Amino acid sequence: MFTCILAHAIYNTISYFTMIYIPYIN
Repeated sequence: MFTCILAHAIYNTISYFTMIYIPYIN
């Protein structure tokens, strides 16, 4: 259960991170 929550948190962080940084890269 905890690993599932942790995986979701990591996925959300990565998606948010890419959503912010992709416009700066392009």
